[in-house]
Amino acid sequence: MAFRKPDADPMVAALLTFFVFGLGHMITNGQKRKFYVNLIAIGVYIGLVVLIFGASCLGTMIIPFCGCLNIIIFPIALVMMVFGVFSTIEAYKTAEALKAGKEIEENEYFFPLFHKIVAFADKTATLNPDAAAGNSDTPSNPPAA
Repeated sequence: MAFRKPDADPMVAALLTFFVFGLGHMITNGQKRKFYVNLIAIGVYIGLVVLIFGASCLGTMIIPFCGCLNIIIFPIALVMMVFGVFSTIEAYKTAEALKAGKEIEENEYFFPLFHKIVAFADKTATLNPDAAAGNSDTPSNPPAA
């Protein structure tokens, strides 16, 4: 289902997405599916941290050298930070396209790298043709004359 939302504000979308687990995708851009993708990613992250931390604490009680499992938490946290930044960029680019009056789909992506990450798990994710070609005629990147 394609829709337009010319009142979308790129800065509000980016800030909401960065600080409130992807909320800018749903509130500002009207894309619930992207919000749910963020919630699932956060849930998996929290689950992994709890599982690893729990295994680490239990391991140190049984075998003193199992505390090294905490080393795994840092790379997972780093991956989630990158995911959050990419999601924020995606929310901003989508809001720019909406503000420019473009009609977009519910699960359409404008940031190719984030699309590749999400498409790994969500086969219905589509990349905007302009973004795929490296073209952007949104207000911040006007076409060359």
